[in-house]
Amino acid sequence: MSDTSTGWRLSIRDALQRTNDVTKPGIIPVEDVSAADLGDWQAALREKLWDLLGGPGARVEPCIRVVMEAEEDGYTRSLLHYETEPGVVTSAWLLAPKSSANERLPGFLALHGHGRGKDDVLGMVVDGDPNSYEHVRRLNYDYAVHLVRRGYVVLAPDARGFGERASGGCHVPGLVSLYQGRSIAGQRLWDDMRSLDLLATLPMVDPRRLGCGGLSEGGKRSLFLAALDERVQVAVVSGYFTSLRTEIARWDRLAGWDICNVVPGLLRWADLPDVAALIAPRHLTIEIGRADPLYTLEGVVTGYARMASAWHALQVADRIDLDIFDGAHQWSGRRSYQHVDSVLRPE
Repeated sequence: MSDTSTGWRLSIRDALQRTNDVTKPGIIPVEDVSAADLGDWQAALREKLWDLLGGPGARVEPCIRVVMEAEEDGYTRSLLHYETEPGVVTSAWLLAPKSSANERLPGFLALHGHGRGKDDVLGMVVDGDPNSYEHVRRLNYDYAVHLVRRGYVVLAPDARGFGERASGGCHVPGLVSLYQGRSIAGQRLWDDMRSLDLLATLPMVDPRRLGCGGLSEGGKRSLFLAALDERVQVAVVSGYFTSLRTEIARWDRLAGWDICNVVPGLLRWADLPDVAALIAPRHLTIEIGRADPLYTLEGVVTGYARMASAWHALQVADRIDLDIFDGAHQWSGRRSYQHVDSVLRPE
């Protein structure tokens, strides 16, 4: 018979908490990095992140198929299909302001989260059902339309598992991908980088003025895209930011997360604030609802203070913003639209 008086514990939570407490990251935390060493630190972490994500995909010569075009109030809407890897086709809405001027406009990648895919960020009604718009209204989800009306050329691609690419949502593709040694997060990142390629090469777009943003899974996609692709000059990460170590200590919030958030082995090397610090010295707005059920405010504030050390070290702390607004898990735009305008459409 076993003796339980020796301090043995049956709780897997306790075991994982202890691992969380004793694991030291293999790359020094961003707050301990000097301005002189920051560039080398970023290069090392980017290389490690690609390794953890399962590596980049195979490049393919860009080939775009225009499926349909429509005229909207003040802008045009086109449905595009294009390859991001050999045999892997992505679908996206392209929104372009109607203008008689020949000037090149800034480009923005509007990345969706969980839901219907790219149709959500356009606020599209499905099959004439007005109720299909209700969750868009509640989440302020149609930021792609807000951005095109502000003068941006906007590309809104479907992530793998959503919209026209629906095939089991996150869970089944995520499981199969992990068995194959490549995360769904890494595959979506690769697709988003190739979508940025497409956006940057459009004749109407100024490739020096590119941004990205999104809510929830779209916020995660925006965080990793801006961290690993330096063409992004400004990013809006909405409803996706915290210190993972803090959330693990609180534990219960993680029940609302899913497999698409997983970067295998990340905490052996870094945390989300370190990933965010890869964006420095470029521009970043993080917005989180005060009542967001997925994150503790402690995790958000603690994580932000850690990542902000990179911008402080470079003496460009005015390029980052944390907007904690009164709301839940939703897009705000209260300060983020103005931040994007100040970078990509300066007066």
